Amino acid sequence: MQWTADGTSLFFTTSERMNVWRQRLAGGDLERLTNFSDQSVFRAERSPDGRSLLVARGSQMRDAFLITNFR
Repeated sequence: MQWTADGTSLFFTTSERMNVWRQRLAGGDLERLTNFSDQSVFRAERSPDGRSLLVARGSQMRDAFLITNFR
């Protein structure tokens, strides 16, 4: 989550982590800024002038190990 350059809105992702949304503090509907259908959003940063959004996306892999009889 981060503020827009003018401080009037928030950029964020939901629990699905696939798209970036904007919520204006003045109210109104959520605005979807991206329209991705795959991969997760890991990070999003706005440009210094506030007119562009850089989004890092990818697949997240997780491994789990069960260790028994460990000494």
